[in-house]
Amino acid sequence: MVVHFQEEYEHAAALKEGKEGLDFSEIPECGHCHNEDPKCLLCGACRAILYCSADCAKSNWADKQLEQDAGIAPGHRIMCHQNKDQMEKVAEFQAILKQFPWARLENDGTFRSKVLLASRGLLGTGKEFGYWSEEPCCDEHGLTAWEWGISLMQSDLPDEKAGWKLPDEEIPWLTFNEEHKPPAYPPTFEDNWKSYYEWRGLPLSSPAALLLHWPLTVYSLLKQLKLVPKLPTDLSDSVATSRRSLLIHYLGVEEELDYLPVFSELAFLFPNTDIELIFFGEPAYTILHSGKKFSNNDNPSIISKSKDDIVHTYTAPESLGGGSIRLLLWGGGPKWTPDVLRFGAPFPDAIVGLNAGLAAYVEWQSAIVASRAFGIPFAVTEFMEASVALDKVLVNGLTADLPDDANEWMKETYGEEGAGNLRLKHGMPSTMNPFMRPGQKTGGAWSRLPAAINGFTLVVMPNVRNPVE
Repeated sequence: MVVHFQEEYEHAAALKEGKEGLDFSEIPECGHCHNEDPKCLLCGACRAILYCSADCAKSNWADKQLEQDAGIAPGHRIMCHQNKDQMEKVAEFQAILKQFPWARLENDGTFRSKVLLASRGLLGTGKEFGYWSEEPCCDEHGLTAWEWGISLMQSDLPDEKAGWKLPDEEIPWLTFNEEHKPPAYPPTFEDNWKSYYEWRGLPLSSPAALLLHWPLTVYSLLKQLKLVPKLPTDLSDSVATSRRSLLIHYLGVEEELDYLPVFSELAFLFPNTDIELIFFGEPAYTILHSGKKFSNNDNPSIISKSKDDIVHTYTAPESLGGGSIRLLLWGGGPKWTPDVLRFGAPFPDAIVGLNAGLAAYVEWQSAIVASRAFGIPFAVTEFMEASVALDKVLVNGLTADLPDDANEWMKETYGEEGAGNLRLKHGMPSTMNPFMRPGQKTGGAWSRLPAAINGFTLVVMPNVRNPVE
């Protein structure tokens, strides 16, 4: 048993024994006082927020004066109707999970993916768990030296067998032979996991979607940004043989650094395309510089061996169009700033951010403004639909709705054309992501609102210059 995940392994063992009445939901928490109470009841109107008593529900309904005259915090009365609308998507969330035979819904509507991984012996920390390796809890002092991207300190990334730790038939292979045949060209899947699995030759028993949602979500965002071309059915067609390049800035990378080979999947989805995916964020910056500083000459790491900070490459077979992908870590700073465009990297074809939290983190604001000023297509995902709504308010407040006295600052920073671009209003389409990580995650023990990793997509800046048909 893996000690840090003892509870999940115990739950998995109970399921295997066929015990009845099992439920692994979180203990409910009151949406007002935030005390845990198994007897919490849902708001009778929206059925989204839990309360431990009628008094708490009534208190939370009204607006509240914040401390030190910081303003008014809107009460539940403001959000109740919106919550009710969002709850209508719960069935769609559950339908995405129910495509898989390993689907299991707890009483709170969530899916406990770690219990599934424990049932397969895939839950733990270390190389023996391949791509599924989790962040460790701590040592005996309550500390850990672990950081995202630690796998890049090894001499080599694992191959498919060692990375996925699945039966051969459940692995999304990148290398092919008589036993492991490639998918057909062109990619002919619909926007759902079942169809993608069929095209990829995977049985639905495979839990690969729990990691493949990362590259498939990037694909989904690029599709919404009109950067996915319609492919001819014949590889000899002149359009099919015309090579193109695609430069993507991937902002806010974190845990993805520990299973980078899964992004190779994009090479199948963009035939005859050379993709360069640059990862920005403090974890990428930190592990890159740590890897170079503490390199071992006797057993050099992936980072110390990397040229131009390229940490992984893959090229698809010619029968699939020979798409290629290069993954790079940005070492110019711990965060993306407009200076990246001015003094270094060429302008990207797109900017993406997964599980971004645009309205929650001030670091995103420079990317929002720069994408609008320079016309760079930009799209993100969020856990919850409520976050998307807040994002839209933020984006408009930083761009089209800026006060007139910001004109001079905009011109000094982004030039006459950039300042004009910032004043333009653009539609910001958002939708539920069909390639989200299957299964609803908790949106808080006090909430039943639908939430998932890569759950909703939002176009921050549409592709108005070079859309691909």
